[in-house]
Amino acid sequence: MKATSYFTIKQHTTCTIAILLTLLYSCCACSSTESQQQQMTKNTVHTALLEALKKSGFVVQKENADNSIEIAVNGMSVTMHPDNLYKECIRDNSLQPIDNWIEAIVEGTTTPGSWEDSKPGILYSAVISDMNVPGVLKKRVTDRFDRALIWMLPSNNSFEWLNKSYLDKWNVDEKTVEETASRNMAVLLDKTPVKILQKGDSKLAVFDTDSKLKASFIFCPNFKTKMKETIGWPVYAIAPCSDFFMATTDKEIAARFGPTVIKEYNSSDNPVTSEVLFISDDGIKTEKLIQIPTPE
Repeated sequence: MKATSYFTIKQHTTCTIAILLTLLYSCCACSSTESQQQQMTKNTVHTALLEALKKSGFVVQKENADNSIEIAVNGMSVTMHPDNLYKECIRDNSLQPIDNWIEAIVEGTTTPGSWEDSKPGILYSAVISDMNVPGVLKKRVTDRFDRALIWMLPSNNSFEWLNKSYLDKWNVDEKTVEETASRNMAVLLDKTPVKILQKGDSKLAVFDTDSKLKASFIFCPNFKTKMKETIGWPVYAIAPCSDFFMATTDKEIAARFGPTVIKEYNSSDNPVTSEVLFISDDGIKTEKLIQIPTPE
């Protein structure tokens, strides 16, 4: 469904710049059938990736023991870590994700313009608390996940984590960026319908959208209004990965979320939290309705 890729970009005359480029796309997993092609292997995907890079005009400079690949992009040396890409291709038994991945390489070297031009792309993303990306502007939500600031690239297919260097470039403070993210998130949520799933006399709410920021909608200032208009308030919710969200007002139904949480959390390339959340006027808190084991 998703793939997260790390790029270390070295300009020949300046210091190293670290960029985390997250590709935001999804594809349907294929079921095993007699007509299905032979199952993908890591070597198959690796070979196809190298061929696709060369076909796209990239010069592969070096293949490293840690599976990373160094290529030349626009006069810069880029180190790619395609482990998640391998996993996705193998899981979906398809090489299609490689094309999306390569398209994002060049876009990942894009730099933001002025603050006025960049403002529409400022958003929040729910992220696992131990994400290994230094300097990201984020705030702790619970013991297991944070709220991070991102800049969505113009294509709307990928984003960059914001750090202090962006604020310096734009000459704005973190509060201004957070306020901008909140406004933009509210606009997104206003445009997003809520789908109601009936569970007996209870209702489950999911966001009816292909957005890969579903889990992040809990940070929207109009989240309470959206829930009150559909299922009620306060709510019990799960957000095990970036593109998964489900909520209910029924505590007994929420107590059965455990298996779904673990399944989605462990199978995702972009996990967020395995907690059941209680979201009310007092904020976002962990609701210990069930014993959820520490995810793998």
